[in-house]
Amino acid sequence: MNFTNTPIRAGLPVALAVIALLSGCTTYTQQTANFHDSWNAGNLAAASAEIDKKADKNANNQSTVVWSLEQGAVYRALALENLPPPATTTTPQMQLSPYSEPAPTPPYDAAMTQRSIDAFNWASDRITTYDEQAKAKLASETGAILTNQANLSYRGRASDRIMLETYQTLNFLKLGQYDNARVALNRVLQHQRDAVETNARRITEAQEKSEAAKEGKIADEQGKTAEYDTDKAFADPKVSAALQEVDTELSTDVQPYEVYVNPFAVFIDGLFFMTRADDSSDLERARKSIERVAAMAPGCSFIQEDLKLAEGLAYGKKPDGLTYVIFETGSAPHLEELTIPIPLFVVTNKVDYTECALPRLRRDPRFTPAADIDVEGQMLQTQELCSMDSVITQEFKNEWPAVLTKSILSAGIKGLIQYQVKKELKKQGGYADLIGSIVTSVYTAATTIADTRSWTTLPKQFQYARFATPQSRTITISAGGTPQTVAIEPGKVNLIYVKNVAPGLPALISQTVLK
Repeated sequence: MNFTNTPIRAGLPVALAVIALLSGCTTYTQQTANFHDSWNAGNLAAASAEIDKKADKNANNQSTVVWSLEQGAVYRALALENLPPPATTTTPQMQLSPYSEPAPTPPYDAAMTQRSIDAFNWASDRITTYDEQAKAKLASETGAILTNQANLSYRGRASDRIMLETYQTLNFLKLGQYDNARVALNRVLQHQRDAVETNARRITEAQEKSEAAKEGKIADEQGKTAEYDTDKAFADPKVSAALQEVDTELSTDVQPYEVYVNPFAVFIDGLFFMTRADDSSDLERARKSIERVAAMAPGCSFIQEDLKLAEGLAYGKKPDGLTYVIFETGSAPHLEELTIPIPLFVVTNKVDYTECALPRLRRDPRFTPAADIDVEGQMLQTQELCSMDSVITQEFKNEWPAVLTKSILSAGIKGLIQYQVKKELKKQGGYADLIGSIVTSVYTAATTIADTRSWTTLPKQFQYARFATPQSRTITISAGGTPQTVAIEPGKVNLIYVKNVAPGLPALISQTVLK
């Protein structure tokens, strides 16, 4: 039998292509599973090996930024761990002559800090490139409404950009690069200013596309269109019931921070300009930053002490003889996939539904509530300065209307187009109907994938404590694991940085001399 002119011969390559597409479609949550197993177990060696492999594989694609952010955070953790470097074997090509002086090897923590800087710089460069190309990419992003948002370039959320530059500030301070730290803090301010405008534009674009879809003006890659009304979809009982739980989650236990403001980033700004001020304008910037943080963290007694110090800077008060302990605890919220039914509004005797995949924010309940500090017999505990749960949840809530509209619009229009295709193929009967059902079903599954990319190695909370540096310059810190004795380095103002991913894991501790 000759199949040359039959639908099966024409449809088979399409079916195989779509099935191949499906096989490569996994969410970011699934792609990072092995990494997170190691990270959450405190196995930094395995976590860094996995993240290096992933970052290298994704060095120049739509997910470069998020993998580079993860990589930069892992190297910061390695710098805190401060283990000796593994033994390496010099290759014959790299062997030095007997008369050559070997290059000095930087301390392990400095080397890891530099790697963190490099990873964050790569993420920052890509973000800048994407921003510069934003207008040119507008057309492609419009088309991507009907494919998969995870295929668009991840440009970094506002919280990502702010934390990137905040971590860079801490990295530069660690290496004594104060001018670079100042530049990074100025970028934090710019990202905060840009965020409000960017989100307003994002919501407006989603609303415009929603109105265009009502008139059938949104087309897929083949130019097919269908009319879809997102307002009616939101009013559907199944849709509203599914979204009610999400709305409740986004409104629970959220601190009322200023819009797109990260209290920890503002605190680092204030701390830097209190200790590294060049002139009176720097002192005033320090005062304003600490004042803002005090308003956002009213329950933190330590920030009230810093506010008194900041207010006295203009009158000659000096931040001398102080030690700060910053404590990163737990893990930030991550995104998982949520699938909900949405109506197609086709003319039949029953309501037909298709599936819509959405990102859903999930918080991690595991964290060490505070770090205990023994200062020559005086017991102190770190206090919450910034809830990253709240920062990220508030940002996600701000973006949710645009994300929801685009996702439902995409799923609804694709569903209607596929419904019409299947209807036409069914009229042809035979293999056309069969192939059409297979292709449309597999295509729907392949493109019904939520964009769950997010920076997952951020902490759940930032906490801190401050105290007069003891004469012995020795303290003991307990944060999730065995107590550790810390000998405070020589300096007028010292910063001790502590990180604990989960209770039971040893705390990672490092020091920076601020002044």
